[in-house]
Amino acid sequence: AHGSSIEGFELRGAHNESHNGAGVRINQANDVVVRHCTIHSNDMGIMSGGNGTPDSATGQLIEGCLIHSNGDHSHPGYNHNLYLGGGEVTLRGCEVHSSLTGHNVKSRAHRNIIVGCYIHDSANREFDLVDGQGDTDRPGSDAILAGNVIVKDPKCGGNRTVIHFGQDGGKGHDGTLILAHNTIVTPFISPVIELSTP
Repeated sequence: AHGSSIEGFELRGAHNESHNGAGVRINQANDVVVRHCTIHSNDMGIMSGGNGTPDSATGQLIEGCLIHSNGDHSHPGYNHNLYLGGGEVTLRGCEVHSSLTGHNVKSRAHRNIIVGCYIHDSANREFDLVDGQGDTDRPGSDAILAGNVIVKDPKCGGNRTVIHFGQDGGKGHDGTLILAHNTIVTPFISPVIELSTP
C-alpha cells in the first residue's frame, strides 16, 4: 500500500492470541495517514513496522487522534497504546493516555517527530524510544519532541521514568533526542530522561 489514509473512525476491540491485535497496523507501507480517530480497548492502539531498509514505512502521520486504554493484562508490559517502527513517524496534535500495561508511546522507528501532543497517565513510561534492526543503527535516528504536555500518573505502578531514549535490544541507536518547549510533570524521583545509547 502507498498513500493510504484512515479518518474519523472509532477503532476498538482488536485482540488475538499473540496479544498484539491492533486498531491500526501499518506493515511496511509508506505515507499512511491516521487522522481524527479514537482508538481504544485493543491489545495495541497502533502498531507499525518496516523491513529494516531506509525506504520502508516512511511518512507515517498520526494526527488529531485520541488513543487510550490499549493493552492486555494477560501479557503485561508488551502491549502499548502506540508500538511504532519503520522509517519515519510523525505524531501531531494527539492525546495518548492510560496504556493498560505498557508504554504510551513505544517506537523503534528511525525518526520520530512528536509535536503538540498531550501524553499522560501511562502504566509505564510515557515514551520508550528504542532500537530497531536496520532502522535505528543508521545515523540520524533522532527523536524530536516539541510543544508537548507530558504528565506522569501519580499512581503509576510501573516504570516511572518519563522518557527513555536508547536501546533495549542491542541493535544500536545512532541519533539524538531533541526536546523543545515541552511541559513535563512528574511527582517521582525517577529520571525524567533516561539515555541508554552513546
